[in-house]
Amino acid sequence: ASNLPKHPPLPLGAIPDSKILWQADPKPEHSSMYYNFSSFTMKLNEAGQGGKLAPTDCRNRPDIRALEEGDLDSAASHKEALENKQRETRKPFKGKKEQEWWNPRWFHPDKHPHTGDEIWRFNNKFWSGD
Repeated sequence: ASNLPKHPPLPLGAIPDSKILWQADPKPEHSSMYYNFSSFTMKLNEAGQGGKLAPTDCRNRPDIRALEEGDLDSAASHKEALENKQRETRKPFKGKKEQEWWNPRWFHPDKHPHTGDEIWRFNNKFWSGD
């Protein structure tokens, strides 16, 4: 990373009249067991924090839920079933170009009104769960 400073971090108070604008909270007691995540980072993956989860959110997948709950056998079984389902779905399309059999669900090709560039435009159907 060429944009990083070439000197070590300065200790607090090294620059006279400086003010601390932000300081990270200490890591939780057992953060080493969780990839040294902060409390904030650990909570990011908790389902149901008051808002609605997107229908495509991986936390809705049974294999991911089982993995997070420590049930590795169930997670492996769910994942294998999902992969087999994906393989079966794709079998009829083997050897065909993707654009011949697949259409994006939440975007459509369009032209930018000012530049004329090809873009993908959102169709506003994502949250309906289609």
